[in-house]
Amino acid sequence: QIEIALGAQIETSISEELRREKLFGYKAIPMCSRDHPLAGRTDLTVSDLARDDWILPGRSDPMRQQVMGRLMRADVTPQEPFIETDSLSFMVRMMSLMPLITLLPDSLLTVPTVRDTMVPLKVPEMSWERTSWLYTRRAVKPSPLAKAMIKELKKVAEDIDVRASSY
Repeated sequence: QIEIALGAQIETSISEELRREKLFGYKAIPMCSRDHPLAGRTDLTVSDLARDDWILPGRSDPMRQQVMGRLMRADVTPQEPFIETDSLSFMVRMMSLMPLITLLPDSLLTVPTVRDTMVPLKVPEMSWERTSWLYTRRAVKPSPLAKAMIKELKKVAEDIDVRASSY
């Protein structure tokens, strides 16, 4: 039986069996490499982003669905992502090699490898707040291992909140 789970809550209601606790929040923002043609522009629109090549997670990922939905709501036809990956390290590496756009948590701009290679793109319609949650079962007392894991997750979450607020 699963004792703990992590994730972003998409639906507004959860099972009565579960307890949900906020771990941290962040803002998802479009980013590109420092040498990307759109980097540094202040007049960007959703259409500008839609015409460019993207690196995004797979089709079923909520972040990808949000990106595609926002592009379509802006009445632009989004092209399929140039690269699909769930690997953050691969995404960062590919963006340093090719002119791609992605959507990442703003807190990553405090991480040297991201801060030194990427810049945020200022397009408010393509940015939104997200929350990561810790889920536990109400009727089950966590095992010692689960308790230790929860404690460490909360420490990491505090660090993420501190880094995000400094950006």
